[in-house]
Amino acid sequence: MNFINYFAELGGFDAIVDYLKLGSESTEDKIPLDIITMMTLPFKNCNEIFSSTFAQKFVFSIRDIVVHRIRFMTEKELKEIDKEIIGRVLSELKEFLILFLNEEETAEIIETN
Repeated sequence: MNFINYFAELGGFDAIVDYLKLGSESTEDKIPLDIITMMTLPFKNCNEIFSSTFAQKFVFSIRDIVVHRIRFMTEKELKEIDKEIIGRVLSELKEFLILFLNEEETAEIIETN
């Protein structure tokens, strides 16, 4: 828990969100979808450590980034991406979203995307 608090004090969570936003909005160099889950996967089991206020903010930020990234994929990306990657990213996102959202809300987000 001390490590997580220290990471937060250093701005680690904000840095993750900022990095993922930049990598999702850039028209030239979008980060691969795999990177998004690599950045969030370590925190999927932290639901007992995170305060509900922080969990809500962090989870909603990541959710918005991933949904935006998937919905605004270019034609070229859609043709080139391995379909299994999108399924894996959504599966891992589901595990992450449970930090704050209930299973119904999470399932709805995954299904619509």
